[in-house]
Amino acid sequence: MYEIHQPKKTSLKKYISEFTILKKDLFKPINYLAFPHHRGSIAFFFQANVTYTNLTLNIERDDNLSTSIIILGKYKEPLLLEYKNFVDEIVINFTPTGLNYFFVENYDKITNKPIKFLKDEEWIEFSRKLFKANKNERISLLEDFLLSHFMEKDLSIIEHIIDKMKNNKSLKLKDLSQEMGISERTINRIFHKYTGLSPKDFKKILRLRNSITMHNKKISLTELCMSNDYYDSSHFTNEFKALTKRNPRNFFNSLKKINSMESYYIFK
Repeated sequence: MYEIHQPKKTSLKKYISEFTILKKDLFKPINYLAFPHHRGSIAFFFQANVTYTNLTLNIERDDNLSTSIIILGKYKEPLLLEYKNFVDEIVINFTPTGLNYFFVENYDKITNKPIKFLKDEEWIEFSRKLFKANKNERISLLEDFLLSHFMEKDLSIIEHIIDKMKNNKSLKLKDLSQEMGISERTINRIFHKYTGLSPKDFKKILRLRNSITMHNKKISLTELCMSNDYYDSSHFTNEFKALTKRNPRNFFNSLKKINSMESYYIFK
């Protein structure tokens, strides 16, 4: 379904997790649910009618259109993607704070919605060049464009906090505040500013994504619960229901892996 490309330029690896390209081979109309993620993404489409309503993203080929660019922001419920037919699509998946480094504004100003159309003329003009280029050259062109827009920013505090959360997903905000000598209000503010989420919601999504990554037939739900710092099985179930609209057992039984990377969806 997707080709996965890791950044070739070492300087981009801190900010971008991967690029994905929708594959045309054996493509058929598909509907699938994507689940909350702590990263942000930018998707480029060529000759596609892209519409968004109530956590449903509809994508359909339209030869009369040129290019569209959307920013996939933060959503806390499943997002339904409906592909009527194949379209030329390239997506940049950023690390949790990565998107901030390629715009003057920060995450909370770039997008405060699950889906936002990017109207920046420079990005739109680049997207036209991107789809005119040979397919084998597109990732390199995209990397060069991103490097030309890179901005030095000091996000060391938020990135340090995120690293601490990854190591201890039950870390409490008040303990983090005391340890770092920063008020809880400040931590909340910088999380919203640079990730589009509160620290509490970021932790919930971090636990979910880590559970998905760890899941395989040899790991029981009890082990997943304990390994991801859920307080108990009730906490585990309630968070999963809030983020996926399914209990953990139903969720993992329905989940499908679609490529060699850790990309899991539920197909409708």
